[in-house]
Amino acid sequence: MGDRDGEALQTVNILKDVAHDARVENSIYVPEQLLRAHGSSQAALLAAECVTESRRALERLIQLAWADLDDARRYLLELPRRAVRIRLFCILPLLYAYATLRDLAKTSAMLRPGGSVKISRAEVKALLTAGSLLVVSNGAVRWLVERVRRREFRIAWT
Repeated sequence: MGDRDGEALQTVNILKDVAHDARVENSIYVPEQLLRAHGSSQAALLAAECVTESRRALERLIQLAWADLDDARRYLLELPRRAVRIRLFCILPLLYAYATLRDLAKTSAMLRPGGSVKISRAEVKALLTAGSLLVVSNGAVRWLVERVRRREFRIAWT
């Protein structure tokens, strides 16, 4: 995967763990300048009275992550379909990141102490199965990514 692909995955990880990183690791990876542009700061990132402002700053990072994930998807689709192992290496983190970013875009949980955004185990399993089965078809990969972007992906096991 390329640099922007790695940036996309890293940005999603930063976004989903904002509160944990700030409280437990004493690290804030959201740029101060971005927070200030939206009326917040690193010192006020998790303050209840600044949730709206902090969330607006994170929205900018969410938009960047969407664009970077879409670049990563294009990269994956350019890989030869016979390069199954490489495509599998790329598709699974990509699908997990899309699902996590989808959930991040709908919440402010990552700005609350103890708050975190994680996709369900059921969705992880469903994406592992579907991604592994569909990875050799560009059309199927496009369909799966678009589906994951919209709502939780589940497989009804009988």
